[in-house]
Amino acid sequence: MDRLLASRAFGERWGRHWLDVVRYGESTGKERNIPFRYAWRYRDYVIDSFNADRPYDRFIVEQLAGDLLQTRNAAERDNLLVATGFLAIGTKGVNTKNPEQFHYDIIDDQIDVTGRAFLE
Repeated sequence: MDRLLASRAFGERWGRHWLDVVRYGESTGKERNIPFRYAWRYRDYVIDSFNADRPYDRFIVEQLAGDLLQTRNAAERDNLLVATGFLAIGTKGVNTKNPEQFHYDIIDDQIDVTGRAFLE
């Protein structure tokens, strides 16, 4: 059991479930498929969090407000910024001609995924 829990595959397996919940994707989807060049960093953050047995409440706070948390060093700050990828990934309607509508669509997506991930 200890060997399995210590394996990177543990975080990959359980992180995959979380990534499904938070609509993880490596591109904008919808009308055009523009790649998110660094989406893998959020994916790896999730896997590493499961492998590190990060407490669930801390896991949530890091994803919602990691950019606002106190850090001890630049590496920790960078990791917390990656955690907020939770709010940035997901489909985007990049063909929207109205910038204000695009802005509100992103906010709507963030509210939707937050509710689905933490309240359902």
